[in-house]
Amino acid sequence: MWDQAIRDNLTSHFRAMRVLVPLLKESGALIHLSGLSADTPYPGAGLIGLTNAAKKSLILTLATEQSQLDPRIYEIIIGPIRTRERIKNGIARNNWFNPEDIGEYSSELILGNTPASNEKLHYLVEKH
Repeated sequence: MWDQAIRDNLTSHFRAMRVLVPLLKESGALIHLSGLSADTPYPGAGLIGLTNAAKKSLILTLATEQSQLDPRIYEIIIGPIRTRERIKNGIARNNWFNPEDIGEYSSELILGNTPASNEKLHYLVEKH
């Protein structure tokens, strides 16, 4: 189970980055999304938290290595999302982001239209 989780949740991301980054245009951007378990321990989710933390480190290291070059690379840590299913089941909170919010935020980063485009690490956990 351990080896499979490392392959599925970490090695696969490493291999994808090795292939994708050289293919990106100089003016492009790569955005990687991780959940809160990259930073916060959850009972019963130790293995996924471990791989999320390692992916976060991998992406931030890659972003630092590329910092004098283009494309730009970002890590976004997201909290629970207000999906249609969660809304239908009455478990979505009003202060959670909608999927469209994540898309709009990512678009602004890619376009470089926001001061946040200068930061490698972003958190979209809950609306204030």
